[in-house]
Amino acid sequence: MGQLIYLKDVVTLALNEEKCAGCGTCELVCPHKVFRLNNGKVAIVDRDACMECVAEDLPAFMDNGMKATAEMRVKTFHARERVALIPVELVEALKAAVVIAPVLLFLSGLLGPASFWPNVLTHGLFAVQALITAIFAGAVLTPLLLPWLPGRAFSLKSLAPGLFCALLLLLLRWGDGVKAGSLLEMIAWVLIILSAAAYLGMNFTGASTYTSLSGVKKEMRWSLPFQIGGGVVGLVLWVCSMLVDHGV
Repeated sequence: MGQLIYLKDVVTLALNEEKCAGCGTCELVCPHKVFRLNNGKVAIVDRDACMECVAEDLPAFMDNGMKATAEMRVKTFHARERVALIPVELVEALKAAVVIAPVLLFLSGLLGPASFWPNVLTHGLFAVQALITAIFAGAVLTPLLLPWLPGRAFSLKSLAPGLFCALLLLLLRWGDGVKAGSLLEMIAWVLIILSAAAYLGMNFTGASTYTSLSGVKKEMRWSLPFQIGGGVVGLVLWVCSMLVDHGV
């Protein structure tokens, strides 16, 4: 497998050839081999591989006697930076939703207590609303509120916005009381929303400035089974809720 490249032609890295001292420090510290020293001068050989880490600090690092200042050692991930990255995750999630939504509509039409189209308009549209709610909680609210959410793992951080959005959605739908089938449906969608939001929140580790590859792998090992299990149990309960309403 070749080197992984993120988005093409978006890197802002620039090389000031007049200030280049030919020391090779940039080639030495760059983890993605963006620079290459040749005949005492450095050239950018793979701009798209740049992760925009601290290359912009190299001139100041050199001018400071090759000593890092306190500012150079601080990792930032401000709200503006997080907001700029939300569309990247959101678009991918919405692509999946375009595929999943028709399946939910079809299943609700077949399994609901009434005829096909009334089922679609009640259970089906609510299922799509719940899917969008999970995406909003995991791909929008979690990045926005990231510094203030409890926990270190991103999948855990997403549980608070996921639970809030799920309870708000259920309150709007069943504010006047629930039946047995409705109770199962409520539990089902809480599990599904939390599982999907946790997965999307975990996905945002790839866009952050301070997560490590080994840390992400560790989080995936313990959180993915819960996300998959919660989603599967939620789907089973959702189907059962419609069968209960149907009198099966």
